[in-house]
Amino acid sequence: MAEVKPFRGIVYDSAAGDIADLITPPYDVISPDQQRAYHEVNPYNIVHIDFGLATEGEDKYERAGRLLDEWIESGVLVRRQEPSLYVLEQVYELEDGTRKERTGFIGAVRLEGFGAGKVLPHERTLSKPRADRSQLLRATRANLSQVFALFGDPTGTVDKALATVKDAEPLFEVVDYQSVTNRLWQLTDPEQIDVIVRAMADKALFIADGHHRYETSLAYRDEMRKVSGDAGEAAHEYVMMMLVNMDVQQMTILPTHRLVRGLPEPFVDEFLAKAEQFFEIEEADRVATPQVVRELQHLPAECHELAFLADEGPLRLLTLKHPDVMDAVVPAEQSDALRLLDVTVLHSLIFDHILRIDSEIALLRTDIAFEKSVAECMRLVDEGVYQGAFFLRATQIEQMREIAAREERMPQKSTFFYPKLPTGLVLNRVE
Repeated sequence: MAEVKPFRGIVYDSAAGDIADLITPPYDVISPDQQRAYHEVNPYNIVHIDFGLATEGEDKYERAGRLLDEWIESGVLVRRQEPSLYVLEQVYELEDGTRKERTGFIGAVRLEGFGAGKVLPHERTLSKPRADRSQLLRATRANLSQVFALFGDPTGTVDKALATVKDAEPLFEVVDYQSVTNRLWQLTDPEQIDVIVRAMADKALFIADGHHRYETSLAYRDEMRKVSGDAGEAAHEYVMMMLVNMDVQQMTILPTHRLVRGLPEPFVDEFLAKAEQFFEIEEADRVATPQVVRELQHLPAECHELAFLADEGPLRLLTLKHPDVMDAVVPAEQSDALRLLDVTVLHSLIFDHILRIDSEIALLRTDIAFEKSVAECMRLVDEGVYQGAFFLRATQIEQMREIAAREERMPQKSTFFYPKLPTGLVLNRVE
């Protein structure tokens, strides 16, 4: 089902500097302060291309394309000669001290429309990020970061082939902004590549992260087909992906909490009065918020409970009275797997129905923000930056898999696969 092939990756030359000063987080998790800081740390940091600051006199997308061409011509970035797959190992610790690791490979995957059933999304996308990534792709003709996708392979055939490179010296070993150790190897052995390509041929791919980048690449492919007149094996027919076996590798999904503002004051009393129709509401000491949110993560799947914190007063626990209340606020064709997901309860019942928030407009205005840190949510609410925070359980891998297989879409940021993939380890030219 999935067509995977090796590609000639573009990587930093050692003359560019320490790789730790050249890579960044994905563009969509970089704050404005971080964006400025990455611009200053090294003149060849990938942020100058992937998430450049606006300047007078030159369009930021045109500048990104110019810089990429200049860096390749000058040898700052080097295109490897051999078509290869790239093996990425990430070693990390969770807050409780548990040590985990995740290994996958980076390859070129033939682009397919979502209706074909080969590549399955699970989240909705927004028009503004799509437009941004589209302009950047047209200007650079390159995949600057990977779409992150999962596949199922309980036999571990792919993982065994990937392990053959780990005795060699990696191209890069770097501790990133998440304190995650990243090791990248280049796999050139034709026999092992053939094993992987053949093993992937019957796999469906579930997009875990990078929905906007995938949709952007699809649109770019269609644009280029009009120019070239055929599909064939052109580079724009493929997109660079990081592929991980979810049946074998250790997967970590963290909850992504929501912050809200832009609501008429005072809103809390009215919100709680309306919410009582649908939720059992209990109070807890706001100081205990971190502990309560940790306990939420261990609730059984059939219990739908959120936590709500306003700028004053206790923490409120909202427990859905009965699953049937969702029937009135979500389309009838939605599966139970999607309609009873905690993020659906939050977005469809609380945001859309009770608070009457237009989520897309609110997201564009940052009146809805996403944050994985409970402490940061509490700080932003306490300081009045946001009016309230809603704390969620993490979406489970089984839920994501079922919803994607049904070709349904969750709200934005329903999953936070950890760790994130650094941008800048390897690039792919699509011309």
